[in-house]
Amino acid sequence: MTLYADSAYPINTELEAIHSVQFEQLCSPGTWGTASQRIAIVNEGRRVGYKAGVLEKPGDPGAEPDIKLSEVVRRVVNQLAISPKDIDQTFYVQALEDGLTDVEYVEILGLVARFTCFDIFARGIGVPLRPLPLPQSGRPSQERPPTAKIEKAWVPTIPNIPEGGDIAKELFGPWQPYIMRGLSLVPDEFRAHYELEEVQYIPSAHFLEFDYQHHEGLTRPQAEIVAGRISALNECFYWTNGHAKALREGAKIEGYEVNLEALINTQLDIGLPGGKELLEFSTALLGSHKGELDTARTNLEQTLGAAAVTAASSIAASFS
Repeated sequence: MTLYADSAYPINTELEAIHSVQFEQLCSPGTWGTASQRIAIVNEGRRVGYKAGVLEKPGDPGAEPDIKLSEVVRRVVNQLAISPKDIDQTFYVQALEDGLTDVEYVEILGLVARFTCFDIFARGIGVPLRPLPLPQSGRPSQERPPTAKIEKAWVPTIPNIPEGGDIAKELFGPWQPYIMRGLSLVPDEFRAHYELEEVQYIPSAHFLEFDYQHHEGLTRPQAEIVAGRISALNECFYWTNGHAKALREGAKIEGYEVNLEALINTQLDIGLPGGKELLEFSTALLGSHKGELDTARTNLEQTLGAAAVTAASSIAASFS
């Protein structure tokens, strides 16, 4: 049975494949955490989501290892899962002072972010959260990239080539911006996120092709409405501006003039077909009222079709 066999909405085979692979990988040790520790971290992130009302607890949550996470790990997971926009450098430094290492912090960050993606996607298409796999035995590899150093982020990152060496060439190719290299202290997390975003959002090679349509059911500017709204809700200045530009340029190609202020004030008309429904769905997906989400999902399907619900859920998951 496939991972989303119970979905009423069409699921892209490439998307289902990458989600399935990464769910299965959770049962193995990571770079710095055992499989049991990693599954416990995902469960902790889900637990605070249930409490906040932004996730619905499934009947079968899957594996729940009997392992106690430290206070500092729980604090970091809780903040990442519910309010990552409020994390600052003081929070990071305090986590290190309380016993977490920089590599452990990055692995936890990557893990929580990825499984937030999967859970938001499931919520978007209206299926229960997928059960977590049983942990396998084994030890973490504990491999730290030797060229990683403090650049402009709080955590060490691998520099671009030539300074970053062979690992930089393997991971980044000719060049990657800081925002893409943020998880590179744990190369497996960088790889997992990069592979996920290439499918969930848009292949990076096509980002500046503003008429490129990656998702069935949504044009490029419609996709950017979702990405821009989610980024605005999370107060991510970098991505809100990037998506706003892509939205404006893509809309121009299609002959529309959009009102970018609607990404912040959803009472305004953004100026694209289905724009109102996409904004409402994106807002409800990160909200704590399931009834509003169900209504928004139905409205989106009636306006743009079933494939639009899948596409909007995938894009929203990427920037949650």
